[in-house]
Order: sequence, then structure tokens, then C-alpha cells
Amino acid sequence: MMLSPSGRIRKYARLLFQGYRELASLFRWTGRIEGAIDWGVSIDLTGSSSVAIGKGSRVRRGTVVSLRQDQTGPGILRVGENTSIGQYNNFRSVGAPITIGNHCLISQFGSFIATGHGFERKDMLIGEQPEPDAKGITIGSDVWIGTSVTIMPGISIGDGAVIGAGSVVTKDVAAYAIVVGSPARQVSERA
Repeated sequence: MMLSPSGRIRKYARLLFQGYRELASLFRWTGRIEGAIDWGVSIDLTGSSSVAIGKGSRVRRGTVVSLRQDQTGPGILRVGENTSIGQYNNFRSVGAPITIGNHCLISQFGSFIATGHGFERKDMLIGEQPEPDAKGITIGSDVWIGTSVTIMPGISIGDGAVIGAGSVVTKDVAAYAIVVGSPARQVSERA
């Protein structure tokens, strides 16, 4: 029996999803993938680090997820339901969670950096200095993050917030706030 074009697409999508599940078991991922991950997404996990993508959510091609475990714990990426993560985003964490709520829109080329590097000591190379405490990132639900935004460690973004394109978020963002700039500052609020 010949499948219609839409039937073939569904068949290949099922096979692709099944392939992700098999890869997850092969590499001992923890977490769950209920949404979609495009071909060309790079996921690099160590230890018991995990990724969870909620139902109806999608991570688009070119995105890099690098989660490492250290003495403070595993790196974790949790994405809620019906959230769209655009192309070429960068999620990095060592020993801290990055949590994204439901119904979020994340444009392309963003950087979500949940941990940093030590650099205070002049007598040590930067790459040999101890890492600062893991802080993580929390993004509420119904948040819109514009293109090329950088979110620094320890940041919490409230529900309904809007982050303008090119912003560098260095302080927490209140619910329904509209922030822009580098460093990001509040310019308005959703009505």
C-alpha cells in the first residue's frame, strides 16, 4: 500500500522520534522528550545531566545544549509545554538548572548561560580557576525573548515578560515587564 505524502511525513516523524528515544537510551539520557527536536540540534550531556522538553514544544536546528555535572550537581534543561525555541540558541550549564515555562517564544541566536568562570586571581590561568557557584536561570511562562539576547547566571524572568532583541539580562525581570538594552532595563510593562 502506498502512503500519501502526509502519511509518509508522519511515518518519518515517528521513526525520527523513535530514533531520539533509542539514542537517549544508548547514551543514558535522563529526562523526557515529549516535544520536537529538529535535526541538527547538538545535545552534550555529562554525568546525570538531563533534558526535558514538554508536549507541543519545539527546539529548532542549530541550537546547542551543553549540560555538565560537577560537585554541585547535574546541569538540567527543562522546557514547559507549547514553547518554541528558535534556531541557533545556546544553552550552557554546569551543575545548575535552566528552566523555561509554558507558552514561551524564544527567538534565534540567544545565549542562556547558567554558570560562569572564575577570573579573580592573577596568579592562576583563567581556565584553571575554580568555577563560581552554580546559579541557574528561571524563565516563567508566556515570555517572549527576542533575537540575540544573552541571559546571565542567576537570572529569574517573571511570567509574561518581554525581552527586546540584543538585550543582555544581568538582573531579574519582573512579571509582565518589557526590558531592552545592554544591560537590560525596564522601559514599559504589558497592559
